[in-house]
Amino acid sequence: LDFGIAHLESAHLAQAGKFFGTLNYASPEQINDGPIDSRSDLWSVAAVFYEFIAYKKAFEGSNIAATIAKVLNTNPEPLSLCCPGVPAALDRIISRGLAKNKEERYPSLDEMLDDLLPIARGLQQSFIGELIMEARILRDQGNIGGAQQKVRAILILDHTHAEGNRLYNEIQSELQRQAPASTAEDESPEANRASRGGEYEEAVSIPREAQSLDPADAQGSDQLDQNRSG
Repeated sequence: LDFGIAHLESAHLAQAGKFFGTLNYASPEQINDGPIDSRSDLWSVAAVFYEFIAYKKAFEGSNIAATIAKVLNTNPEPLSLCCPGVPAALDRIISRGLAKNKEERYPSLDEMLDDLLPIARGLQQSFIGELIMEARILRDQGNIGGAQQKVRAILILDHTHAEGNRLYNEIQSELQRQAPASTAEDESPEANRASRGGEYEEAVSIPREAQSLDPADAQGSDQLDQNRSG
């Protein structure tokens, strides 16, 4: 990876001798034409992470000289200040990735990921907890479809989540329980209209279909008898 390389038409381009790169993501050693290694790429990764979280670049000046000065001499605003709620551990990881001295950065991307993964898991579980609560509220309000969407999102994030799977099974059972009743109920007005219109065969077939879906449906049985006698 070389996040310093950019298209020639980029507005953030240095054209000083040997260096062609997007300054906002270029490490100090790249700008100074010093020796670079994987830790220079880790700087760029950290700069991208910072921008993704803060919705602003870690280093950005009004012109090329100002941007260079920021990369070389200033630290970006801590994420914990510009983005309240960001875990302090994540703030420390990004700050370490943007250390001016590459000896103070992570030696490798693997070591950086080792620190990031527990934070990602914690944030995921927190988000799943919010989705569980929202799904329960929607279910209790009778909004089964909305609850089903929340539970699907939970299982996309973690298909082994015990509470998510339990809620999923409960919601599926509720949907199956509701389906025959609503189908039979919806068919009855159609049967009435067919009967009034003299369409005997259709008037008899509609409640028969509804009764086959729910043999205990009294409304469908009464409708069938009424249409036959009509």
